[in-house]
Amino acid sequence: MTGTDQDALSPILSRLRLTAAVATEAALCGGAWAVDTSGGHAGSFHLIQSGDCWLHLAGEAPRRLQPGDFVLFPRDAGHLLTPGEAVPRDVTLNEPPPLVDGVPVTRMLCGHIDFRSRAVWPLLDSLPEALVIDLAGSAVGDARNLLNLLIGEAFAAHPGRRAVIDHLVHVLVVFALRQHIESGACVGLMAAMADPRLGRALGRFHAAPEARWSVGGLAREAGMSRAAFSAAFGETVGRTPMAYVAGWRMQMAVDLLTSTDMAVAQIAEAVGYDSEAAFRHAFRKVVGRPPGQVRRSAGPLDG
Repeated sequence: MTGTDQDALSPILSRLRLTAAVATEAALCGGAWAVDTSGGHAGSFHLIQSGDCWLHLAGEAPRRLQPGDFVLFPRDAGHLLTPGEAVPRDVTLNEPPPLVDGVPVTRMLCGHIDFRSRAVWPLLDSLPEALVIDLAGSAVGDARNLLNLLIGEAFAAHPGRRAVIDHLVHVLVVFALRQHIESGACVGLMAAMADPRLGRALGRFHAAPEARWSVGGLAREAGMSRAAFSAAFGETVGRTPMAYVAGWRMQMAVDLLTSTDMAVAQIAEAVGYDSEAAFRHAFRKVVGRPPGQVRRSAGPLDG
């Protein structure tokens, strides 16, 4: 995809309100250790700084990781990182053995990501359990600069290093998603964003979700007939175009209900509904609860 009018990913990342942080800077020595940082967050990640290790995921063959590999687990899948292709016996998970002079060390950054708005989306479900990108490889281009910046900050003592690390990780997550889109191995919503025609329609919709969208209008943006667009969208995304439109609008509404004090009528207008009654009906149909209940469950706003 090229051009800002076809950027369907940025508005999604904005609405998901992605946050990232480094939790651990690990130095692992010897041949008997195992790491799994899943649990407690929407997703997790590892960046291999030096040395190598093996990634183990249920139902998949072990995969070797080398310096510069960034591994993103978008749904926080349980996993193991180990020093060899076989999982060591009798090791305590996430407990590094002591460093020994002359023994190779694997250094990695481990952290987590969160998507504060994720319930309605097919985005995370359309991703594999793990995304691996080689930040040191030539194919990733400018990502190599991010790798150097992140490694430079990770084990230094510069003021503000944590804030810098968090922002760099945020960008690396976007790079991972971008590379996945461009890989041709996408399914679901990610595949639609990678498709030149469907991606163009999604980009236009995400730029103005409150507009009076119809299947015909989306099809025109894609340069397709109404029937062809509906068939391609449904086959790729797994839902009808207007079901996707409604789901995106209701996620916007959930965000506004839980993060602002806007009146329901104002929110209805902001997400493209002419009447509060029509919005309330649509909201309950998509979300499963009325707007007031969603707002109350979020608790008082800060400030």
